[in-house]
Amino acid sequence: FRKKETAFDCPISFLTNSTYLQTGIDNVFDWRRGGWKTADKTMVKHKELWENVACDFYRFRIRSKCVSSTALDQDHLRCCTIAKQAVAAVH
Repeated sequence: FRKKETAFDCPISFLTNSTYLQTGIDNVFDWRRGGWKTADKTMVKHKELWENVACDFYRFRIRSKCVSSTALDQDHLRCCTIAKQAVAAVH
């Protein structure tokens, strides 16, 4: 982890419909302890990005949740709306 960073007292919920991202979040601390190798002993892809994710999840006490990607799921609709607003703000 980055030097001299501590956890904040404001837990954050992180919602995703990406099983790739959720699996990475679930495994990132095990990968770190295991020398950035997967269960089948291959190197973790995108190690630098996962290191940042691990640091931020520790620092901000982030809890993740995988949400359904169906159009009826309220969490999914909220995530899509936020993402579309962010894209519109950039363009």
